[in-house]
Amino acid sequence: MIMVSIGISLRLEELYSKINIGEDDVRIIGICGIGGIGKTTPAKVVCSQISSHFEGKCFFADIREVSNKHGLVSLQKQLLSQIMPDECLNFFNVHEGNAKISCRLSSKKVLVVLDDVDSVQHLKCLVGRRNWLFNLKAFDSDTVLKDDFIELSKHVVRYAGGLPLALEILGSFLYGRDLAQWRSAIERLKQDSNKEILDTLRINFDGLEEREKNIFLDIVCFFNGEKKDLVMKVLDGCEFFSNIGIDVLIKKSLIKVSDDNQYLRMHALLQEMGRKIVEEKCVDKPGKRCRLWKESDVHHVLVKNTATKVIEGMIIDNKRESSKMLNLSVDIFSKMKKLRLLKVLCQSNCDNLKYLSNELRLLDWTGYPLRYLSSSFQPDNLVTLLLTYSHIEQLCKGNIPLYKLKMINLKGSRNLIRTPDFTTAQKLKVLIMEGCCTRLVDVHPSTGVLKSLKLLNLRGCTSLKSFPIKIRMESLETLILSGCSNLVRFPEIDGKMECLKTLDLCGCSRVENLPENLQQVEFLEELDLSGTAITEPPSFIFQLKNLKILSYNGCKGPSSKLRIN
Repeated sequence: MIMVSIGISLRLEELYSKINIGEDDVRIIGICGIGGIGKTTPAKVVCSQISSHFEGKCFFADIREVSNKHGLVSLQKQLLSQIMPDECLNFFNVHEGNAKISCRLSSKKVLVVLDDVDSVQHLKCLVGRRNWLFNLKAFDSDTVLKDDFIELSKHVVRYAGGLPLALEILGSFLYGRDLAQWRSAIERLKQDSNKEILDTLRINFDGLEEREKNIFLDIVCFFNGEKKDLVMKVLDGCEFFSNIGIDVLIKKSLIKVSDDNQYLRMHALLQEMGRKIVEEKCVDKPGKRCRLWKESDVHHVLVKNTATKVIEGMIIDNKRESSKMLNLSVDIFSKMKKLRLLKVLCQSNCDNLKYLSNELRLLDWTGYPLRYLSSSFQPDNLVTLLLTYSHIEQLCKGNIPLYKLKMINLKGSRNLIRTPDFTTAQKLKVLIMEGCCTRLVDVHPSTGVLKSLKLLNLRGCTSLKSFPIKIRMESLETLILSGCSNLVRFPEIDGKMECLKTLDLCGCSRVENLPENLQQVEFLEELDLSGTAITEPPSFIFQLKNLKILSYNGCKGPSSKLRIN
């Protein structure tokens, strides 16, 4: 990629020799001088004569004027639109624009001419994620790099992760140092990041409101890389107003959302900065910190019994000895009165639990070892309950308040006998009981009238015999009953259930017919009847205007798929 920045007056021959079209690298050439001496003309001539050698070209006229009137983001969009006219340009800040430019143009051979550049920010916003930033800081312009320096430079660039600020600071720090000092500095970075970088990154954090700070630190410690929807549910349950808070963090470039808008992510250096902020609250006593995620700190708190009421979030893991069972004491959480977030990600054993904080918003415990939740636990504030592959038989004895609960995942909990009364769970959106195959015979009738439920997954519940006689789930989008081989009948639909798009009955071998009023589900897109006793689809199925995929058993037995529309 060749960047020509308008600046010093040079003859055309000198320009051609410096561009050296045959080279496969990044070239930045500046033409500078006072106005009127003829800088734009030779740049235009060169651009028109050599543009055929490139996959794309862009000539920016009046950079300074465009930037002053419309901002740096407009420059980025102009660059991409000229080189890639079909590209979707739905970004709104410079950081996102840098990422888009880096992703789309780093593998292309393009020619870009910038006319009337008067600020280094113009260059940074258009090529700020290129590795040349580091080389400019770390080496003299005429230095011929040795292979050892090149290899070490790659380590530094990987560490910086494309963050221009980190490249500049590290480049300046390493400038003039020898190979041994470079190696020493890189080894130190593996243990402890450059303080100047972290201090500079912290400026954006310090300017946040208190709720945004809490959102950022929760993501830093517990949710980096997690699904955005799940995180927002939990954060809203903590009254952090995540919708606006996450938007603020994105606009300040502290977090970002994946291209498919599904996952929250952040730069590794920003995560390290955030974790340093948490640790510095109480360096030597982890039990007095509000968030605990580091395995050594958590084990210290559990073994030494140094937990305090300050702790709001904790991840318990045992990666060091992953094959061993982690034994937890009966009163392990008794001091953690403010615990909001709890993740137990390792094999664990516990005879009983005396106490779980009523402040819990997230309880994520893989392989939960007990038959019930703690009898003293009142899940009034619980938003997300994830007890996958647990030993649970039922959540609690008797009715429990589930007013704020939005998600339950009991996947693989083979000992589950019964589901709770969901009368109080009117905010529940996701209910997954996939693979609860051994002892679950029916589900509570209240399940059929959950107005906010979007996903109900009972896949592989082979012992399930009955379902609510009637269902009225106004928000339900996906209903999965595949593999429920003992289910006798499909329920009557009470109302239109206008949101239902996917109905999966694959393998429900005892289901012989569908209710006539299924035709009221007018937005149904996919219907799987394969493996049922229904050999031909009912005639009313073809009245469903939005149906795209229909699977059913043909008269000869094998499953068939009919694509509609």
